Amino acid sequence: MPPKGVETWDQLLAAEAVTKLRAGHQGIQTVRAWTGIVAEHYYALTEKAIRAADPDALLFGDRLPIYYDPIAIRAEAAHVDAIATNYNVDAGDGWVARYYFDALHTLTGGKPVLISEWFFAATENRSGNLTTRPFS
Repeated sequence: MPPKGVETWDQLLAAEAVTKLRAGHQGIQTVRAWTGIVAEHYYALTEKAIRAADPDALLFGDRLPIYYDPIAIRAEAAHVDAIATNYNVDAGDGWVARYYFDALHTLTGGKPVLISEWFFAATENRSGNLTTRPFS
């Protein structure tokens, strides 16, 4: 919901009050549509620029965090050769969540996935400070 008194895009850009989504309404659909438009434009432009400089370059997508936006992944997949991701192990025993990789496989139409960083947290770091989420 735009701030009170905002009725045009120019007014929205100039507004200092926060725009909020209303619970139970469809504002998130607008956010998702905008995400798709921006991601498609970004990845198409990036692919075009890299291919102009090096037509044979291997294009990796952004190095994804553990929580990614499926809409952005779909847009990205059309413009890259492989998806790169960080992977944070979900459990202290090193268990790997197949659903994470299955979802990437589905969203990208089967593009290869490069795990560019793999990690899991220890219960304390080198400084001796406990992590915020120790494993049980």
